Amino acid sequence: AINASPVDGTGIYLASYLQSLTSKLSVGAELLYQSPMAEIQETSLSLAMRYQPSEDRVWAAQTQGSNMLTTSYWRKVSDKCEAGAELVMLNVPTQDRREASCSAGMKYEFAASTFRAMADNFGKVSVLLEERLAPGFSFIVSGEMDHFKGENKFGLGFNLES
Repeated sequence: AINASPVDGTGIYLASYLQSLTSKLSVGAELLYQSPMAEIQETSLSLAMRYQPSEDRVWAAQTQGSNMLTTSYWRKVSDKCEAGAELVMLNVPTQDRREASCSAGMKYEFAASTFRAMADNFGKVSVLLEERLAPGFSFIVSGEMDHFKGENKFGLGFNLES
């Protein structure tokens, strides 16, 4: 419970349960009850599922309340390359709102650097190159192109790890 006050009946209460049904399949549920004021009360039930048929791939799905569904897929293509995709669907009938987004990305490990790229259905393409110059010290180059908005971003950075 978060900020629970039994006196005036307010607070946030959360209960979660996760269970492995088999070595490859796990399911879970989460119940949220919140009452910011005594006369306002909300509940939400979220469900989740994770399926890993082998060490190199994972399927996952999650609902957030009754309005949002998120699905994802990840695969280790090789020792140096990973790829994934995500689909998010939102349906709020009371607001006459339906939206969906899909994105796909990949990561490739070179000897002393990492390349990441991602694209989505909104016309956004982003890339990042991280070059490890020394242990705990990296140089980063990143860029993003938003084709629908006609905006571009470019960045340079350093990463220090302790």
